[in-house]
Amino acid sequence: MNISSVIIYTDNKTNLDELSALVAKIEFCEVVAAQDGKIVATIQTESLDQELGAFKAMQALKGVSDVAMIYSYQDLDEQIDAANSNNIEEIMQKIDDEPEIKKIKYGGSLNI
Repeated sequence: MNISSVIIYTDNKTNLDELSALVAKIEFCEVVAAQDGKIVATIQTESLDQELGAFKAMQALKGVSDVAMIYSYQDLDEQIDAANSNNIEEIMQKIDDEPEIKKIKYGGSLNI
């Protein structure tokens, strides 16, 4: 679970109510407040990719001059467990034992 809060800064010519409605239509987003040329919103997603997608969608809205992430929480337990389940010692030993290093090809995806 990823939970973030952002402040969306407008160009001050933009109607806050209209822009707030557009932000609220972005998947995973909820508008919390809008005042003085700024909108406060939250993003709640299952993945970092979804969170970044929502953030970029906000940045792309007409009338937005900047978006600042104020708070971000990621539940990384699942990713840590996956990383720990990789037998890195065995992999490193295979690399060390390979006489022709050029034969080694990377074919996975990096998980951090």
